[in-house]
Amino acid sequence: MATQSLEFKSGLDDSKFQAGLKNMEKGAKASTGKISGMIKGIGLAAAAMAVVNAAKATMNMGGDLADQAGSLNMNVETMQKLQGVMLQSGVGQDQFVMGMKELGEAMVAAREEGGPALEKFTKLGISFEQIDDAGNDTAKMFYIMSDAIMNSESALDATTAATAILGGKQGKMVAGMRAGSEEIKKQGEGIKILTAEQVEYTARLGDATEQEVNNLKVTGAAAAAALANKLGTAGGMKDK
Repeated sequence: MATQSLEFKSGLDDSKFQAGLKNMEKGAKASTGKISGMIKGIGLAAAAMAVVNAAKATMNMGGDLADQAGSLNMNVETMQKLQGVMLQSGVGQDQFVMGMKELGEAMVAAREEGGPALEKFTKLGISFEQIDDAGNDTAKMFYIMSDAIMNSESALDATTAATAILGGKQGKMVAGMRAGSEEIKKQGEGIKILTAEQVEYTARLGDATEQEVNNLKVTGAAAAAALANKLGTAGGMKDK
């Protein structure tokens, strides 16, 4: 009898224990469902944000290209082609921009100061008249330098003179320019670019959609908050 009593008590305790486990399991599943739903909601919101940000980046591309070309005193189409050709020589976009800025500053210094600033160009066989004729057109001087580098009898001397103008770390850029202006222009025809009209239009689109993009972000955040509130996450929203 004592044994039966103990067995009965043990069985009773075990059934209560099992029932407790089942209740815990149900609770866990319910919580998991809420968390999963919340995560899905947040995931959708994040995906929406990613699409919005990608659209914004695309719209801003025109403005960025226009600003960059303007800062380099270059036609926006020519700039894109030269960037593409130089990229094939291992010259990154930032490095290209830096080199062209150095070129523009060197051109101004050669015209206005002469002396050592002008001598940097004359060592490449480029005359003051050529610099003056180019004005502020850095692309025109880029092509003049390319031909000077290509026609130089000493590759080492040409590289030394060219890097004195473009910057000491522009060896790859000088190597790419050694192909000469005609070859560079020919390669540039195969580079996919945005036309000047497309750049101008996308720049305007970027400005016009700035507020709409912000509105979409606010709407997405509000939707995510509403979903979390519906799921009762963190006790839901409180009335104030």
